[in-house]
Amino acid sequence: MTQLPLRASLASALGRSAAMLSRVTGRGDGSVIGGRVGLMLEPDLLRKLAQDRRLALVSATNGKTTTTRLIASALLELGEVATNAFGANMPAGHVSALSQHKDAPYGVLEVDEKYLPEVLDTTGAGVVCLMNLSRDQMDRAAEIWLLAQKWRRALSGKPTHVIANCDDPLVTWGASTAAKVTWVSGGQRRKEDSWCCPECGGPLDRKDADWACRECTFHRPEPQWVLDDDAVIDPRGQRWVLDIQLPGLANRSNAAMALAVAEAFGLPVERALPRLREVTSVAGRYTTVTREGRDARLLLAKNPAGWLEAFDVSDPNLP
Repeated sequence: MTQLPLRASLASALGRSAAMLSRVTGRGDGSVIGGRVGLMLEPDLLRKLAQDRRLALVSATNGKTTTTRLIASALLELGEVATNAFGANMPAGHVSALSQHKDAPYGVLEVDEKYLPEVLDTTGAGVVCLMNLSRDQMDRAAEIWLLAQKWRRALSGKPTHVIANCDDPLVTWGASTAAKVTWVSGGQRRKEDSWCCPECGGPLDRKDADWACRECTFHRPEPQWVLDDDAVIDPRGQRWVLDIQLPGLANRSNAAMALAVAEAFGLPVERALPRLREVTSVAGRYTTVTREGRDARLLLAKNPAGWLEAFDVSDPNLP
């Protein structure tokens, strides 16, 4: 790792101190305040901390935190990994994560959908994972097709390797300007936010996972990775049973995305998958608590698409 300039080094150290003080005093986990202090002292700190690291950025409406954790768990097979494990997914959180693991050669950062262009420009990340786009927090976030448009502009002309869910038309459109894309068929349960073609506005015809615009050439690309119920089929046609501990179809989709990202880092499935199977909860999500002989599992849902996945997990007839 390249040594940080003096100002950046001091800013990083003081940010870590602020984060530790926040934890010691019970104010929080320090994942935001540490980055804020660092950026106040050195506005270009994120760029400097990102230098000489192999970074993956993970963005979506739902599943960002879980997929980030799965990817980070897999990449531990290669070495130390810096990651914003508690979901602080804006630049202050990224600074804090990279500062806490200042010598880690790898980084996996969850990124808010709106901030992805800025963070990609700043960090120069080599890999970007894009999973889904649906309506969420409309008082704060832009209309989702505008977010996809910003992704297109941000990826255009960059050497970034994008891992994208081709079952989501908006994600496909957002990723299609990238120099290199690995398409993953990860599924799309909620389709209400993507019945119209983002390219021309025409209607999308759908049949199972496949989709195509009725009025222009925009269509679902052929996936290299395919989620097949409880297994994933890799680009060589080999079928791998996931057997992960996180419940539900959405998490199997997250695992498929994570395996594709791991392979982009040169980590084969046979080494990455055992790491994914070790993950039992993510920042409190999916934690199981037993009370009076009954098991209760903590789920998080914040929008209609998330609720559909939560109902899937709570159905006793589904794996």
